[in-house]
Amino acid sequence: MVGTYGEIKQMGNETLIDEGIFNDKSNFRIHVCPLVKRLYSYPTKCGINAINKGDYKKRSVTTNGIVTAEGYAVPVNKIYLCQEMRVPKEYWNQYAFVEKEKGGGGKAEKFVLELTTKGWIRYASKAVLVTDRQLQFDGCDISVSSNWMVQVKLDYRGGAKHLHGTGNLFVQTKECNPEKIYK
Repeated sequence: MVGTYGEIKQMGNETLIDEGIFNDKSNFRIHVCPLVKRLYSYPTKCGINAINKGDYKKRSVTTNGIVTAEGYAVPVNKIYLCQEMRVPKEYWNQYAFVEKEKGGGGKAEKFVLELTTKGWIRYASKAVLVTDRQLQFDGCDISVSSNWMVQVKLDYRGGAKHLHGTGNLFVQTKECNPEKIYK
């Protein structure tokens, strides 16, 4: 894995590194929130703006007594363009997320990938009218393109308060991997 400055990231370390919303390459984020059975998605820049404009306290996540992540608990309604998505119950049952599960992040990625490939999650795309005559004769009237880089986060207790979530999304800024869990 290559870090933000070209260095090799040390996996199995217990030191937090800057790996999160401020320096990843994503332009879109999806939080998988099993407790409330919802996904929350937003453009990365909107999450950054929410942190920069808000007065949120830093929070940390611990695993077996080691701080493994740091970030901010940002209220869902304070992230501009944040969308709540319902997912059919059978997908939640199929993936059966468990709180503090080893490898849960990888499972969340597979969950989002399956939902995307089956058309449950759609990403905005750029569409333009084709003006090239030959392409039009060949049957191409509109060209559609997309270049989304999506960061998926398992946010077990995140999500709307009225659904019994925390009311926040944990927007991560740092992490480490002391247990050498790879996806």
